[in-house]
Amino acid sequence: MKCKKLAVWSRGMLLPGIGFVWTGLCAMALLTQTRLLYKLPCTPDALDGFILSSTFFAYNVVLQGRWVRRAAWVSGAIAAGFYCFLPTENLYTIAMLAAIWAIYYGLWNPKSVGLRTNPVAKPVIVALAWAGATVLLPLPWAQWPDIGALFIGRAAFVFALAIAYDLHDYEQDRRNGLITLANQLSGSKVFWLINTALVLAGGCVVLRWIEGALSWQVAGALGISLLASGGLIFYLFSRHAPDRWRKIGIDGLMLLQAGLVWLVG
Repeated sequence: MKCKKLAVWSRGMLLPGIGFVWTGLCAMALLTQTRLLYKLPCTPDALDGFILSSTFFAYNVVLQGRWVRRAAWVSGAIAAGFYCFLPTENLYTIAMLAAIWAIYYGLWNPKSVGLRTNPVAKPVIVALAWAGATVLLPLPWAQWPDIGALFIGRAAFVFALAIAYDLHDYEQDRRNGLITLANQLSGSKVFWLINTALVLAGGCVVLRWIEGALSWQVAGALGISLLASGGLIFYLFSRHAPDRWRKIGIDGLMLLQAGLVWLVG
């Protein structure tokens, strides 16, 4: 009886509660990783507060559940407060990212679902938005010409996770008439696409190591995280893994990567 009550509570409160904050924490992990890679101070500031609260808002404001939407709007208000204390460079980048988010969700038309209906554009936009938020925002404009490989590698990594997300939502998306790459490709081709994106991310790591932008320790940590991500994603979709926690596990791969970089950095 206790186990049944625990399972009900897990579905009704625990998982939604963790899901509300988890994505924001993962965004913070990748933001911190970028700072570690470029030897920047990791002391929390207004940008950290903005990224955390705006991620809470962006990923929860469109969800069902009254308390989730209300909490998301509160987070949006907090993000607006942090926005007022950000440098001018950040403001322009945030405007660009906000436009990408609006295009993704179709906020110009309440009846539209934006480019989420496009199977190719959906994961690409997610990858670009995350790379923009966690690579472009923490770095000054003067460094942008030198971060092409980092940006592409980060986007490829997030793209792989976005495809895994769509694979998890396969049945739900089909019921809602939402077409994704995951429900257009067979199972083996989906994992091929995920692994291809991870290989591209790994190639960017190797390129940056050759250029001298990464030490062999950091390059090795990133490589290990990408190999582990491929294996763990495959495991998360096996019959032995609990699918209820799958999305949290997929997002947790961002924390894994940032943690490994922090350990060797």
